[in-house]
Amino acid sequence: MGFSPWLWVPALFFMQAVPNAMVVAVYPVAFKSLGFDNLAITAWTPLVVLPWTLKLLWAPLVELTAKKRTWVLMMQLAIFLLTTASAAGLVLPSPFYPVLAIMMLLAICSATHDIASDGLYLLSLPRDKQAAFVGVLTTSGRLGRMLCTGGLVWLAGTLAERGYPPATSWAIVAVVIALLYGAGMVANFFTLPRPPADIARLDPSDTGRLRAELVRTASVIFAGLALWAILAGGIRVAGHLSAESLDMVAKWGQTDLGLKVWLGILLAGLVLFPIGYLISAKLLRGTEMGEALGTYVRQPGFGAILFFILTYRLGEVMVGAMSPLFLLDKPAVGGLGVSTAALGTINGVAGVIGIIIGGLAGGWFISRVGLRRAFWPLAFAMHTPNLLYVYAAYAAHHGGVSLSFLYFITFIDQFGYGFGFAGYFVYLMYVAQRTPGFTTTHYAIGTGLGALTIVLATALSGIVQSFTGYFGFFIVVCFLTLPGMVALFLIPLDETQGRGIKVETE
Repeated sequence: MGFSPWLWVPALFFMQAVPNAMVVAVYPVAFKSLGFDNLAITAWTPLVVLPWTLKLLWAPLVELTAKKRTWVLMMQLAIFLLTTASAAGLVLPSPFYPVLAIMMLLAICSATHDIASDGLYLLSLPRDKQAAFVGVLTTSGRLGRMLCTGGLVWLAGTLAERGYPPATSWAIVAVVIALLYGAGMVANFFTLPRPPADIARLDPSDTGRLRAELVRTASVIFAGLALWAILAGGIRVAGHLSAESLDMVAKWGQTDLGLKVWLGILLAGLVLFPIGYLISAKLLRGTEMGEALGTYVRQPGFGAILFFILTYRLGEVMVGAMSPLFLLDKPAVGGLGVSTAALGTINGVAGVIGIIIGGLAGGWFISRVGLRRAFWPLAFAMHTPNLLYVYAAYAAHHGGVSLSFLYFITFIDQFGYGFGFAGYFVYLMYVAQRTPGFTTTHYAIGTGLGALTIVLATALSGIVQSFTGYFGFFIVVCFLTLPGMVALFLIPLDETQGRGIKVETE
């Protein structure tokens, strides 16, 4: 008899969030404290986070080659070893590129872990419990992230204040998180479920087929990278082509280096994508991997599903990217002038409480009334806080707002995010299980498209804000939430999805 989901779900998804937070938030702070400049740090960030966006491309390989439980444990071991290695890398005389290489490997292993752990969750729990535990799942992930972005950064700062060299402080932090992660890995070895449906569909001794699957996966990743170059490069180039930079384009020698780089990425994508697409289409034709990817696109209502994934979180992502900058920026440019320490306190108190209550409440609400009836309240809860930011941006030009109001708006914002995100999460699970046999791949495709949306929406937020200012930005965002609401009328959804579910209490 397996362990209760209360034992393994929180631990598994807490651990899922840790390597992502380390790569995205902790190691860049470490680089900054070690004296590396912003240009060097930010130049590599879009590439290091790519595996989470492109993970859908190798999800079929994960689904075919081994049990999800096996993949989870293998990736946890790799993450433990890589995090330990980063401690040694941080104390090297020139740590930037060695640690950067470790970050990229961590991102690949973490993205693969995401595929397997999400698939194991869907295979291990019946659909009613999937919805009931979604709040626990998302809250556990947020706590894992906060441990890294709050607790570990605090530890590094405390060690530095006590006289430890910066490199030593961050190496100790890496050792601490590696030990915690290793303990979780050992616990998962004993508690992770072994669902009967978790099987390897490819015989490990069939080396010829394995080699063919690896080649197919490589071709799909090649095409995916080229498509990413077109999308990301196009948005970045559009962002650079502001009124100031248009004159500089005419004088290529004076053109901003960032514009040159992203224009080169865009052109490379335009050239390479047709080649990659033709090769991958030929290699995938008539294969199980091709069927795994193709059935997602061919499912009834795919256009509405894609529209939902691309729009439901659009406004929320843009606000999430810009709101910290709005709070920190000077009143002279429309910001609120909040100190970094105050922002940390606001997020650490009001934000944490809001996201925990919202996430748990969202899962509970879906379990009580079903997803179809719950979706509109969930969507309104996610998007309504944007109006508070409109007011705050207006008030920034008329005397500002009180600190207590910032606590209030942050709590409401994070509560709404946690509450509304539960619906998004459950719907992607529902879509993944519409086509039997490819649950893991289809869920990875949904979350991968969601990750791509985050990348593109984050870039778009900077462009919009640069042209409209903060007040105009938040007004535009309110209008950009409307397509996601329209999508709720269009998406296919089983009327009984989630209805009558009772949240587990044992």
